[in-house]
Amino acid sequence: MQRMSALLAIAAATSLSSQAIAAEVDCISKQELGDLGVALLPAAMEQAVSQCEQFLPAQSSLLIGGPIAVARYRAEAEGVREQAGRTIKAFIGDAMPSALSADVVLPFAEALMVDGMAGELDAKSCATFNNVWSPLASLPARNVINVAVAIFAAIEEDEGKGGNKSGATEGDDGNPLAGMKVCPFVDKTVSD
Repeated sequence: MQRMSALLAIAAATSLSSQAIAAEVDCISKQELGDLGVALLPAAMEQAVSQCEQFLPAQSSLLIGGPIAVARYRAEAEGVREQAGRTIKAFIGDAMPSALSADVVLPFAEALMVDGMAGELDAKSCATFNNVWSPLASLPARNVINVAVAIFAAIEEDEGKGGNKSGATEGDDGNPLAGMKVCPFVDKTVSD
């Protein structure tokens, strides 16, 4: 019953406007977004490999290395799944019943993400994904996600300065997390 409640809560939350959801949390930290990305990466990668099989040559980096990477990413994701679920709950806010545990929320977010990807990857996007992922393939999931977070934050900042030339507004793509903002950050070198 708790899983059904979680599914209904997440479904209801995804129907809210991105502005209403974003009002719950001013911004998401690099660490929180990184944990969420690491937790969701195995399912996203598995879906990408599956969908791109029909478009990419058998010797492409994604089709050869993707399944191996999924196994590595899954192992790394285990340590952040609970935090990722808490991040989702915090971002969605009052639309999510507080009694739901974080470990129940994440599987539904994965399912919604995979469902959203279904049929969306075509030959061009698969080739692009393969070519972008290939030089990152040997990196741990955290590093792959940190690259994505840095790019996402840079694009967000550019769009905030009027760099959005597409005319799209938050939520135009139906993405319930479109209103999410990354808290400003500067990566630092940590010395031991």
